Amino acid sequence: MRSLNMLLFVVLLLGAPWRNASAIEYCVGTVAELTTALDDAAGASSQLFTTTVKLKQGTYHIGGTRLTEPNQAFFHALELLGGYNADCSVRVIKPDNTVFDADAADIVRIEPLNDLLIEGIRFQNVGNSKQVQVNSAADGVTASLRNNAFVGVSSWNVTGFDPDFNSVSDMSINFLNNRVHGFPGFASVSAVYMGGMTSIRFTGNTIADNQGANGVYVCSSSSVWLLDNIAWNNNGQDFRVYEDCGDTDLGEARFRANLYQSAELTQIGDSGGNLVGSDPLFVNAGAGNYRIQTTSPAVNTGVVSSSSTSVDLDGDARVVGSTVDMGAYESSVDDTIPSTLVVTNANDSGAGSLRQAIIDANTNADFSFIDFNIPGACPRVIALASNLPTINNGVRINGWTQPGSAPNTMSKGYNGVHCIVLAGGAVLSTGLKFSGDGQFWLQGLAFSGFSAGTGVALNISGGDGNLVWGNQFGAVLSSNAGSLVLQPSDTNILLTGFSSSTVGGDLPAQRNVIADATDKGVLVTPFSFFSPYDNEIVNNLFGSTGLELDAYGNFNGITLQTSGNEVRDNTIIYSGLDGILMDVAGANNNVVQGNRIGIRDTICAGVLCFGGPGANGRMGIYLSFGPHDNVIYDNTIKNNTSAGISIGSSTGGTSLRNWLVGNDIYANGAQGTFFNSYNGADNDADASNQDMANRGLNYPVITRAYGGTRKGWVEGTLATTNGNYSIDVFSSAAPDAGFPRGEGEFFHRSFYGVSISNAPSGQNGNTSFKASFPVAPITSLAGRVVTVTAADADGNTSELSAPVAYLCDVIFSHTFDDTVGDRCPQE
Repeated sequence: MRSLNMLLFVVLLLGAPWRNASAIEYCVGTVAELTTALDDAAGASSQLFTTTVKLKQGTYHIGGTRLTEPNQAFFHALELLGGYNADCSVRVIKPDNTVFDADAADIVRIEPLNDLLIEGIRFQNVGNSKQVQVNSAADGVTASLRNNAFVGVSSWNVTGFDPDFNSVSDMSINFLNNRVHGFPGFASVSAVYMGGMTSIRFTGNTIADNQGANGVYVCSSSSVWLLDNIAWNNNGQDFRVYEDCGDTDLGEARFRANLYQSAELTQIGDSGGNLVGSDPLFVNAGAGNYRIQTTSPAVNTGVVSSSSTSVDLDGDARVVGSTVDMGAYESSVDDTIPSTLVVTNANDSGAGSLRQAIIDANTNADFSFIDFNIPGACPRVIALASNLPTINNGVRINGWTQPGSAPNTMSKGYNGVHCIVLAGGAVLSTGLKFSGDGQFWLQGLAFSGFSAGTGVALNISGGDGNLVWGNQFGAVLSSNAGSLVLQPSDTNILLTGFSSSTVGGDLPAQRNVIADATDKGVLVTPFSFFSPYDNEIVNNLFGSTGLELDAYGNFNGITLQTSGNEVRDNTIIYSGLDGILMDVAGANNNVVQGNRIGIRDTICAGVLCFGGPGANGRMGIYLSFGPHDNVIYDNTIKNNTSAGISIGSSTGGTSLRNWLVGNDIYANGAQGTFFNSYNGADNDADASNQDMANRGLNYPVITRAYGGTRKGWVEGTLATTNGNYSIDVFSSAAPDAGFPRGEGEFFHRSFYGVSISNAPSGQNGNTSFKASFPVAPITSLAGRVVTVTAADADGNTSELSAPVAYLCDVIFSHTFDDTVGDRCPQE
């Protein structure tokens, strides 16, 4: 154990992925302690860790630290969390209680090599640039800035360069519930700037009284959400969105429930509900008080989404009333009291029962709220004698209102306390069913034993913007609520019909436990002529609970049979068959991103940390019977009993244009990637090969891989049809034992510009390629093996190639490395 009030330091070499392998946790109260924590987070030895820095309340003068020194701010996975008390046992997320004062240093800069979370910190007193910068330094970084204040400074966030000055890509940002005000401005700098992002979630912020170019400037048109913000009295445009940073073509954004004066962008999707030119009625903006008055038009006019936070900038509940307020502060106005139905007993029916509350909600043409206040100790089990009525009108059912209940607070795993259990006793077919036209919002319930026939614990077949947050399906309840073992259901969550739902969310309190289903954890499927659309399945725990020590696997984790869904940042372990299954041609245009499949999260309790394999019983991800045009990106897929990713072309459809990019695939029982009816040496121009998975695109052949420890080169050939191709580069600690082609333990880089134009009619052409790749996300390339994949312009991706040993040249050097830093180990 280290000194410096570090609470724990446990290294587990369990084969867990680099992003989640282990944790270092600090409790700091001085700049010296913060400096040591940051030094460790930047060190090579921390590339396996997430460094969590718990900051005691107070002011930290960070001038002269790594945060203000050029080229010193490269950090591995890092969390900076403000608001803690003297021993870091209690936290109040309120940025004005934890201040980073830059002492007039020119800039504050963080360059993450992996995921970054900054929460509950106030930034102030930055010198010449007036900027707090977050610039990604590796591919696929997600930066989350939540509940912070930027006072007299701008927030500048871009996709940047790695430590060797290679450009990086695919940065995502979650900019949630922040306050940015008083930026004095420069003609070319906006108060908030976001450039070159893959995904932007900009929700619940207050951006006010800023000079400079604009209030919020976005140069990206890839998955931009602007929701629930107040932007007021800013120079230029309050919101300006361009396609990219090199032109002035307007970009597209989901622009919903914002209060502002001016904007330049193209609204798409469900945009609307914005208030233009309505004074937000701040309490006292001149004194820096950007809370809103109770008569503000922003009160109870926002839209709750998967990117909503759980608390506002005062640390109070983020939703009071029927919906969230616009901006970073929540008022005390509760407009739900007249339409709130309270469940006061665990009876099957009658006054005060859940059944009666649903009956009453169905007779209310307006939105209803169902809360709980049942006397007695947790858990309170509602043992149903028959299926409940189908819910037909908009409703929020809030299990967290039952005394003794508590949402999950763990960043990984689950410690939510559920005091309301809906039980079917293994003799009922349905727990809750919603088929209305309004919104269905369910949180804080546990489900047990809906397994009669093809039983479903939660069936959603209607509604728009439905929310399923913080519920538990199967497994064992939290110990604080008793040791009740929940009975399995056949399917835990069914999304069908004409509906749009979010299951889970980015915050810990929004995570669901989805476990122990005898068939499917989540099934997204059409009903008759109607298909669910725009569903998000985000940040849930499939197959376990608590510290993820016990296996409560679903038979299949997630099954997608429709289009336009997003499956992101879930942990999917212990499934009887597949982690994620797409098994019909209707499963198309889905995005599967950032999931951990077959690998438990490393979770620390006291001085003990737990993690390691959580194998799914067959494939990590399996596409069969024709799914097409899906993007499978940036997932960690390990330890699965068969292949990591398998794509089959079988009777019933052909699986084409499935783009596999940036996934870490390793230690699976079969090949990392396996495509049925596939031969990497085939003539790709042959018509019969077009019926193979991803058109049977040949994998490249590596001729050599070489370089120093920090930067390498790969050379090879590709034989296929005419066209433009990209190459993804991976490295692994060892080749895939027993299989001719390798896996890809760590993704290093995608490079483009590989082209074939010499193919004779009906034959393959060929080309050679040579490209550099950086060491990130690891610290040395020495002793590893390299594999590659190819992808065409339509997204068809090949299997992983055969591995080639990396030749680490002891005299190799290049422009950006010093001789010592890149020197290979001597024989």
